[in-house]
Amino acid sequence: MNCESVFVRCRAPLGGFYRVHALVRRTPETPVDGALVPFVFCCHGLTRNCHDFDVVAEAMVAAAAAAGRKLVVVAYDVVGRGRSDWLPDHAKADYGYPLYCAEAATMLAYFHCEANVTWLGTSMGGLIGMFTAAAGPLSPISTLIVNDVGPLVPRASIARICEYLATRVGLSFASLDEVVAHFKVVYAPFGITDDAVWMTMARHGVSPERTSADGRLVLAFDPSIRLSFTVPETDLSLWPLWRLIPPSIAVHLLRGADSDLCTAEIAAAMCTEP
Repeated sequence: MNCESVFVRCRAPLGGFYRVHALVRRTPETPVDGALVPFVFCCHGLTRNCHDFDVVAEAMVAAAAAAGRKLVVVAYDVVGRGRSDWLPDHAKADYGYPLYCAEAATMLAYFHCEANVTWLGTSMGGLIGMFTAAAGPLSPISTLIVNDVGPLVPRASIARICEYLATRVGLSFASLDEVVAHFKVVYAPFGITDDAVWMTMARHGVSPERTSADGRLVLAFDPSIRLSFTVPETDLSLWPLWRLIPPSIAVHLLRGADSDLCTAEIAAAMCTEP
């Protein structure tokens, strides 16, 4: 499996630049050029990172190779997550969807993607995909796969996320075993039963480059991403955005049976809305 790390320079809102880390996998002898071959972009959830897509990315590339097709799969760390840079102190308030969507456009342009892009996004990554797919006729997305999110975000879910982010400030761990124990509580609804999977999540879920002041492990995201989150008075409706996605784009939805972020009612409405 051909897999390499790349760092893409993106423009910061108040001037200067920051780096976005991506894992690029491709079929043998395939150019990393969106003008020549199909691309899949994988974009993770709020506090996660590109390694959430390791298994599915490798499976997609292996399936394409077995079928004699060329394919490039890019899974990247949104700014403030994984191995991507954190925003400097004076720019922490810029974490949010305007920056994330501008970053997505930069990533697509960096790989020369002008068409034939599949976007696979989980939660936050799905919303970024929705914004990008609805951005007009120059959007390169031809297929949009949204996982565990929709154009209506329940207020209760946003409140839960805000509470979670607030409790992560200053959190640190003495060992990966402690991280596993933490994740088993936080991500219990994922239904994971394999301890090896939990350990893999823990290994990729802590920062490879940062520790706490006393040398303990810290989670692989900037706690300041919480600054862009407030609890609205009502559910957050993005239906006008959803209706801007052109019918030429194939849209697919994945949801967990117990999801409170993309409920069964929201999923049903997504399937009937024009």
